[in-house]
Amino acid sequence: MTSLTVIVMAATVWVGAEAEPETADQFVDRGMQRFRAGEIAESLGDFDRAIEKEPRVRPYLWQRGISLYYLGKYAEGREQFETHRSVNPHDVENAAWHFLC
Repeated sequence: MTSLTVIVMAATVWVGAEAEPETADQFVDRGMQRFRAGEIAESLGDFDRAIEKEPRVRPYLWQRGISLYYLGKYAEGREQFETHRSVNPHDVENAAWHFLC
C-alpha cells in the first residue's frame, strides 16, 4: 500500500465521520434523523442527551414521546405527552399519542 493510498483512505474516513453533537438542538436533530432511519432506541438516546444538555427542552420533545411509544415504554410516553401539553395545549396529535400510550 502506498503512502498516497493510506492518505486517501484516511481522508475518506475523516470526511465520512459525523461529528458528535454538542448542543441540545444538535442532539434533537440527530434523534429525528435516527427515528426516520428506524433507529428508534438510538433516537431516544439522543432526545435524552438533549435533555441532559438543556433540561428546559423536555416539554417540547413530543418526538421523544413517539420514540417511547414505539419502544413499548407507554407510561414514559404518556408522561412525555402530558409534559408537552404544558407548552402546546392545542396540539391535537399530542392528545392522540397520549391516548395511545
